[in-house]
Amino acid sequence: MNDIQNEFISTVSHELRTPLTSIRGFSQTLLGSWDKLDDESKKKFIGIIEEQSNRLINLVENILTVSKINSDKPITREVDVNKSIDKVVQMLALKYKEHHIITKLNKQIPSVRLDDDKFQQIMTNLIENACKYSEIGKTVTISTSFANSDKVLISIKDEGVGIEEKNIDKIFEKFIRLE
Repeated sequence: MNDIQNEFISTVSHELRTPLTSIRGFSQTLLGSWDKLDDESKKKFIGIIEEQSNRLINLVENILTVSKINSDKPITREVDVNKSIDKVVQMLALKYKEHHIITKLNKQIPSVRLDDDKFQQIMTNLIENACKYSEIGKTVTISTSFANSDKVLISIKDEGVGIEEKNIDKIFEKFIRLE
C-alpha cells in the first residue's frame, strides 16, 4: 500500500507542476515587466494565467473525484482536440520563444471524447520535450489528421537528436529521463 501511495503522490506532484510553473512564470513576468509590456501582451499573459488556474482547479477536482469514487475510469467529455492543442501551443510558444512551434491542424477533425486535462498534460509534456531536446532556433511541428475513419492521429515532430533504438521501450516508463 505504501508503494501505491508514493506513486500517487509522485504522479500528482508531476501533474500539478506544469500549470503551477506557468502561473508563476507569467505572474513574475507581469510583475517584473508591467511597464514594458503592451496591453495585448498583458491580456495574453493574464489569459494564460487564468487558463492554467482553471486547469489546476480541474486537476484538483479530478483528484478529489477519483479519490471519492476509487475508480480507474477517466473523467471524459467531448473536446475539440485542435483547440486543446492550440491552448498548449500558445502557452509553450511564450516559454520557448527561441523555437519555431508550428501547428498543422486538420479543421475537419470532430470533437473527441477524452479527459481534456490529461490530454493537455500529455501534449504539454510531449511538446515541451520536443522543445527542450531541440537546439535553439529549430522547428517543432504539431499536426492532426485522420488515422482512419474513427481515429485521430496527432504527430509531434522536432529536429532534436532523437532516441536510440535500444531506449524506445523506456519512454513509456514514468519519470524516465534519457541522456
